[in-house]
Amino acid sequence: MKKKALLYISSYRFTKIDKYKYEFDKLESKYNLKIIIHDLSDILSKRLDSVFLGEINKKNYYKFDSISHWLKSFKYLNRKYDLTIFNNVSRYGFNSIIINFYLKQSNLPIIVSPSPQVYDPPIKQNLKSYIYKYKKIFTNPFLVYYYSKIYLVTFLNSLIIFKHLFILQSGSFSDYVVLRSKKKTIVDFHARDYSNYLNIKKNIKKKNIVTYIDTAGPYFSDDWTMIGKKLNFNLKDWYLILNNFLNFIEKKYKVKVIVVPHPKNRNQTNPYFNEKHGRFFDRSINASTKIIPISKFVLSYNAHSTAINYAIASSTPYFYTYSNEVKKDLRQYGLCLQLAKKTGCQTVNISKSNNYKKFKFNKVKVNKNIFDNYKYEYLTSDKIKGVSNYKIMASIILKKINLNKKDV
Repeated sequence: MKKKALLYISSYRFTKIDKYKYEFDKLESKYNLKIIIHDLSDILSKRLDSVFLGEINKKNYYKFDSISHWLKSFKYLNRKYDLTIFNNVSRYGFNSIIINFYLKQSNLPIIVSPSPQVYDPPIKQNLKSYIYKYKKIFTNPFLVYYYSKIYLVTFLNSLIIFKHLFILQSGSFSDYVVLRSKKKTIVDFHARDYSNYLNIKKNIKKKNIVTYIDTAGPYFSDDWTMIGKKLNFNLKDWYLILNNFLNFIEKKYKVKVIVVPHPKNRNQTNPYFNEKHGRFFDRSINASTKIIPISKFVLSYNAHSTAINYAIASSTPYFYTYSNEVKKDLRQYGLCLQLAKKTGCQTVNISKSNNYKKFKFNKVKVNKNIFDNYKYEYLTSDKIKGVSNYKIMASIILKKINLNKKDV
């Protein structure tokens, strides 16, 4: 009898943080399953791979530079193992069509995870937003090419009809783009951060700390860099404002601020914002999981970070901070305001000390009703309460799927 194995196919560099978030270690150790990673970033998204940094998880990790090499390995694994495919192939490149075609031809069980796991609000549509949008696009030829290619690749992928897809759905939100298939099995599944929280929930005890969730930009390349968009921040001024703000928080509330760097550059050093500025950084793989739930409150500049999921899961107050420079970018600023509204969290402009010195961070309480509404729309379901993601994944791979699923 063939050994059961999960083949995770990634469009991006697969890091140790990714392995932790997907709970693959638990799948391997508790169910004796083999987890194999196929990194197709050189085939599908070289431009994106330069942005998605992080320490590689090397165990059963294979990176391919051509479709022919990947296909040879894929066929070998199909002969050797009883495979289930976790298809995380992006829609950015034309090679994704070829990869999906071969996956479809294999007739193997295919798992996809299309849920955004965070609210992704559109820019409010008005004359100002239209001018902003089209000015950005048509003054940057690469953006025209980039978005045109996404639409075309998405359409061509939609022509491939899989036999059966297992769709991992987080929350009740279902307005996502997904591959087409003759049969779809919707499986209730936690957002990855929420499931990570469930695994440590029993050991939570609040401490005298505050978490600051850092973003990749403006110093490091971020998601926007891959499509040629840059935010022209004055780095020195921005990080001076940020350091002054965090110094105030520590002094005013007599707490220790712990910075959690973005996963893309967790082990890289920003010369404007590092330990030499009096900051304490937690650069561990599970930093957000272990630090946010035990914090007095959480501060974030990265408005679209899924780190808010830990705050919502643990009912920890969360604050979106921004600067006057961010207000110049409608997308960034809009995300900040709309996510705050959607989650019931507060926003604070930290450009001037007068804006935050009068703000009572320690007195703000979470709105549990809003947190719960968000949780059940984007993060989880009551049907899988207390069941971690690795157990749900195992039920699919071991072909014992009867856990809160529906066929459509």
